[in-house]
Amino acid sequence: MRRTPRSLIALAGPALLALVALAPLAVPTPARAAALARSAPAAGGPSATAWPQYGGSATHRGANPFEHTFTPGNIGSLKVAWRGIYGTTATDESSPVVANGVAYIAGFDGKVSAFSTAGCGTPKCMPLWQGSTDNDITAAPAVGGGTLLVASADHFLYAFPAAGCGAPTCEPLWRGRLDGADVDSSVAVADGLAYVGTYDRGRLDAFAISGCGAAVCDPVWAGQGGGHLVTSPAIGDGSVFIGSDDGHLYVFPAAGCGAPRCAPSWTASLHGPAFSVAPTFADHTVFMGSRTLYAFDARGCGAPTCLALRSYDLDDAGLLGAPAVAGNLLFASTQSTPNPNTEGVVAAFPLHGCGAQLCEPLWTGINFGAGFESSPVAAGGLVFVAKGPASGFPVDAGLFAYDVHGCGSAVCDPLAFVQVGPDQFYLSSSPAVTGGQIMFGSGNNDDGTSDLYVLSLPGS
Repeated sequence: MRRTPRSLIALAGPALLALVALAPLAVPTPARAAALARSAPAAGGPSATAWPQYGGSATHRGANPFEHTFTPGNIGSLKVAWRGIYGTTATDESSPVVANGVAYIAGFDGKVSAFSTAGCGTPKCMPLWQGSTDNDITAAPAVGGGTLLVASADHFLYAFPAAGCGAPTCEPLWRGRLDGADVDSSVAVADGLAYVGTYDRGRLDAFAISGCGAAVCDPVWAGQGGGHLVTSPAIGDGSVFIGSDDGHLYVFPAAGCGAPRCAPSWTASLHGPAFSVAPTFADHTVFMGSRTLYAFDARGCGAPTCLALRSYDLDDAGLLGAPAVAGNLLFASTQSTPNPNTEGVVAAFPLHGCGAQLCEPLWTGINFGAGFESSPVAAGGLVFVAKGPASGFPVDAGLFAYDVHGCGSAVCDPLAFVQVGPDQFYLSSSPAVTGGQIMFGSGNNDDGTSDLYVLSLPGS
């Protein structure tokens, strides 16, 4: 049964969106575990031409320091270059990922689609190839070791050849047996392992990217949390961080514990359920929240339950997606705003705190309509947020761009807004920013397609 809350909203159609806008395990040996997980993710990070997993890397920092195409001076010229059609009822909860000149995006129809980042020479492009699962996909795939990995609500992780198979439809190289349905947990890849959270019994499953030599593989190890693990896992300092709808952050050793089932190294309260959010790791700190954004020491506190180092004020509007980190700044997608006549889009905070337990925003980027939002993404001195509805009625969607340093005021208007369509069905697909392109997914109600929108500057 398909049962992610946002996916159920998707089935209700644009009218509802307008209202919303107002088994045995393989036990790793200690030597193999040490080889598979180190203190920092060794692969799967952004580059000048890659954005291979959700948030750009396994840390979810959501920033691409190698992307210099976009600047505050030229961002006003950003346009939709082309769109890739990946379904008709696929919606867009999945965020795209990019590797080796190919962009991948998954859909609620259970398919994952591959497009050339060069496009096809026309405004509308069809996939190079597609892979199918037996139920919906509501989170991002990941690319690692030449393999495309995507998890489905059918209780399996699928591994496809990232380069395709020479045919329009590709079969998986292998499947990983999950403990339950994947609901909103994007695959994270680091040091030869792929991690994904499951809904049914709150388990974190870790698989070897290379498979197990059989058609169906069991996890290398699994971590038992509480509630439903519905956030995307992040990796850093030798740990995996994942949030639950029971209101807790769960932390496991990235290499496992030498046993089939691992208990958390430590946990922390988020003081509210983690829905549609994800942790971010930076500078030995993990940032995670619900109604409030918290900073925790990623190395723990020497006790089973840890308190936050500090918190960031979101004015009870709550966190949306994963925070982004660029330089000494922390960005959170939130509809909190100091101005009652506007809607917040993104708030900027000092990464290392403000000298107080609760930090107020340095500035808040605004617009004038509520709606679903992506995680923030930073590149070229800009922070981007996709949103829909973005400007009220009709129910459109598009991309906002703000200067990372704000505007010298507590409330900042966007430097640019690019509308991808006037009648859209958007559900929070986060942008990938790489190779001189910005891309995210949205449903186009004009022709009934689910599209990967690719934005670029003229002549690029």
